[in-house]
Amino acid sequence: MGSLTLIGSAETSPGMVKVHRSILASLPPHPQVVYLDTPYGFQENADLISAKVQDYFDVSLGQSVEIASLRNTAKASPASVEAFRIAIEGADYIFTGPGSPSYALAQWQEVDAARSLIRASTSGAAICLASAAAVTAGRYAIPVYEIYKVGQAPFWLDGMDLFSDIVGVEAVVVPHWDNRDGEHHDTRYCFVGRRRLDELIAQLPNPLPIIGIDEHTAVTFDEGQVTVTGRGRLTVMIGQAEETLAAGDTAALADLVPSRSITVPKPSTSPDPSGFYTALGDGDVLAAADVILTNLSEGRTEHVRRMVVELAKSVGSPTDPEELLQPFVDLLMDARNRARTRDDFEEADRIRDALLASGIEIQDGKAASLWHLNDQASRRSRDSEGRDRP
Repeated sequence: MGSLTLIGSAETSPGMVKVHRSILASLPPHPQVVYLDTPYGFQENADLISAKVQDYFDVSLGQSVEIASLRNTAKASPASVEAFRIAIEGADYIFTGPGSPSYALAQWQEVDAARSLIRASTSGAAICLASAAAVTAGRYAIPVYEIYKVGQAPFWLDGMDLFSDIVGVEAVVVPHWDNRDGEHHDTRYCFVGRRRLDELIAQLPNPLPIIGIDEHTAVTFDEGQVTVTGRGRLTVMIGQAEETLAAGDTAALADLVPSRSITVPKPSTSPDPSGFYTALGDGDVLAAADVILTNLSEGRTEHVRRMVVELAKSVGSPTDPEELLQPFVDLLMDARNRARTRDDFEEADRIRDALLASGIEIQDGKAASLWHLNDQASRRSRDSEGRDRP
């Protein structure tokens, strides 16, 4: 598994340059860095936040950053969701930070982003979660906005449980551990204060370790070792007992949590597209299309979605997503038309259902069959001789 770094706050401040530089130095030369914009996807200034992150890495670290965008799953096309997954799983360094933990979880759980993050970690990618994103890493997550801003009674959300999968410990993550923003009230423990934290702890089904990270502080978990960087401390709370590490300290994970709490991180399965990427690398589009057809016939729609998007990316990025996908969907449409011509309606229906599962709808007419992405107004079609029709 790759390393997991959690940052309490100020993830793009001058003081955190050392943290990011250290992570980048542990990766292969010219690493692919992606930044996930989901936690703040609901904010009106989302574009500005993304631009500031890219500028921070460019100026402070000499590193380009790709924005892996998934701001609202309800408005995202199937192709854009698959592109988001591909960006995560192909990255060497995955970084994300401020926003709302509950909003991020709602979007990520809808597309099973945790699985893509685990696949990336299994391949050796470093993951860095800061502030709101760090909250989502645990078995349970504090809905900070709902409790602190809206005034709801304390409750837990199901987290992504990345900490368990990558580090091997089922735990809860609480950044902003030492926050002092409240002039006359307690805003420690990610703004909920001690009284509400105690209420949350009482609701846990068992005494899970709580990983508390001070502001302006980063904690890296890597191969059973824990390293603290920055200005503050790491606090591991189990029940009422606490263990702490100061900035600059390194310790074995087993010294901070009971050994019985540590498990072997779960393995992750990767797609097996049966030679698809070899064909794509060789520039053999027809061979790649054959692999897609094979996966269609076997009902492996998850692989089909991914391969269609990868094929589309390999030929460039037109502004019209249907134009991007047209050459590859047309291959599948032709295969379906041939199946219908020989009265193999079972095969034709299998292709249609797989395309539908990939977000592509078909309308059969007398002269031709039309297809379109289910969130696009434009249309593409082919007549019975294979010529494009308006």
